[in-house]
Amino acid sequence: MSQAREFLELRIKPIEPLHLTAGPIRGIDLISATRASYAPLPTTVIGLLANIYYETNNKTQTGKIQDLDCGVEDLLKVKDEAGIEDVWGPLIVINGREHFLVENTLLPVETLKDYVELVKMDKECQGECYQDLTKEYYQFREISKVGIAINMETRTVRQGFMYVQKYTWPYRVIKDDESEPVPPGWYYKYIIIMNPQKAGWIRGKITWNIGGEGRQALIEMGRTNQKPPQPTKEAILLTPLIFTGEKPYVEVDKIDPNIGKIHGILTSKGPKIKITTTSLGYRGKTNQSENCRRPIYPALPPGTLVELKQQVSKLGLYTQLGYGATYPLPL
Repeated sequence: MSQAREFLELRIKPIEPLHLTAGPIRGIDLISATRASYAPLPTTVIGLLANIYYETNNKTQTGKIQDLDCGVEDLLKVKDEAGIEDVWGPLIVINGREHFLVENTLLPVETLKDYVELVKMDKECQGECYQDLTKEYYQFREISKVGIAINMETRTVRQGFMYVQKYTWPYRVIKDDESEPVPPGWYYKYIIIMNPQKAGWIRGKITWNIGGEGRQALIEMGRTNQKPPQPTKEAILLTPLIFTGEKPYVEVDKIDPNIGKIHGILTSKGPKIKITTTSLGYRGKTNQSENCRRPIYPALPPGTLVELKQQVSKLGLYTQLGYGATYPLPL
């Protein structure tokens, strides 16, 4: 008999634009720049829950995440100690309506079948792809902030220590050249699968730092009867699908043997198979980054449509940490 599970709905409600990164922009030596992530990475979510778990139990998080092996091992230990069995999501909820992420665009879940058909048609949309799906949609916009580091002895700028920070917030698209920010109250929704014997630390509401630069969000946790949907033969990615290999020379069966075909992602110029990079994001209890380097991997981005040989709910590497989560196409 399988062990009973408890399902937790996690809501992350940003109070202000968040500083979430998917990894560095390469080839820039004079300034540090990173690509924005439009949703917390699964490992960031696990780190968030772990920090709340330690705080609730008045424990001290020991050790620093220094490298890939140590980082993964530490996250898995914390995940097990806190009773977190799995992480599924995110969906982004605006005005009570659930959306899935396609690059920086948010599309209502009820348009998923139409989205899949557009991807399969493989034709250029000339910027009208999303208007064909829904009258109202949203996009994350980036707010950039440039900073410098100062040599305190000479009171001059330290060469090579300029940086660009990117903060994100959703906007309602009115026209191509007109939009308005979404009022606070929208949130990222995750389903956390828990070991019921270890779920006693769950808290109702708490304000907590998430991402970088001390940005805060209201964290709401509560038990739910909702479960991740059962897998089908077609699905879109909710979180980056991590794999190994040199992009763009990657064969489908080397990404994951359960994938039969990759259709790609819908862009303003039509469907395209995009390969980007992502990092294993995490944050320590006492320091925003713990002075560690986060491993960077090639990945298929959220919104990518895949056909499956085997009906599985996750694909690629580090699925035990929530990567490669899918939203199946309803039958």
